[in-house]
Amino acid sequence: MRDFAARIDRALSAATKHGVRFSAGAGAGDVEMQQFAGGMDDEGQPGGRPHHLETPPGPRDPGSPDGSSKLCYFLDGVQSTREIGRIGAIPIVVTTVAATIINRCDRRFSRMEFEGGPPTVVRAVILPYSVGDEGVRALWKELSGAGLSGLGSDEVPHSPDLLLDSTEYADAPDPSDYVGLRERAMVRVRALRERLETELLRRWENDDRVLENGNDWIAVDGQLRDVRESNRRAIGLIKSVARSEFTGEDVGMLLDLDAGKRTTSFVP
Repeated sequence: MRDFAARIDRALSAATKHGVRFSAGAGAGDVEMQQFAGGMDDEGQPGGRPHHLETPPGPRDPGSPDGSSKLCYFLDGVQSTREIGRIGAIPIVVTTVAATIINRCDRRFSRMEFEGGPPTVVRAVILPYSVGDEGVRALWKELSGAGLSGLGSDEVPHSPDLLLDSTEYADAPDPSDYVGLRERAMVRVRALRERLETELLRRWENDDRVLENGNDWIAVDGQLRDVRESNRRAIGLIKSVARSEFTGEDVGMLLDLDAGKRTTSFVP
């Protein structure tokens, strides 16, 4: 991490000598927390009753546990993003993304290692290179010279230190649209984390240790629809609910569930 920060510092100093003027960023807090504090809008809220896969809708008894579980693996990822400065209205965004698979078979926890796999931790500087701003291009050149690598559209992260264009796959943005450029940077952060987690899941599916025992399952942090590759032995685990999936009479069913019961399975 210190080497990554030192590379950025050298690139900023070199770009300053070439006449690039930098301004302070929006604060030291994580961009993720700032977005959360801003509240959530009503877009995407369910407009009606969810489609239940079991009938009739109501509480279900999952049965008595026997002390064993087929959920032997857990895939989780984290991200932390900061705006370290600006070039005019253009934010300079730095993110750290990490993902790993934990093996909890035999009630022992260990991290699953993959030979030749992607880095466990990936750091990236994200700039809107495609806006054509001379200051951004000067900083981009210095960061590239400092050893930060690019990433192709379908490429798996191969280097722990990356340099990404937040506007590479979007229409040419307005360089004065600070909010829009910052949002595009966050889209690139989420895509980077998804790509890292997807590659880990793909390697898990094809690993000899998993193939030898076809009964082992994996729990994936988040909804499976956000992971482009998954098999029938993967379960998406949502630890905190950002919106209510139930409306009308289904809300009462959810609130009145007894301990140890579950709802009927459903599609939001």
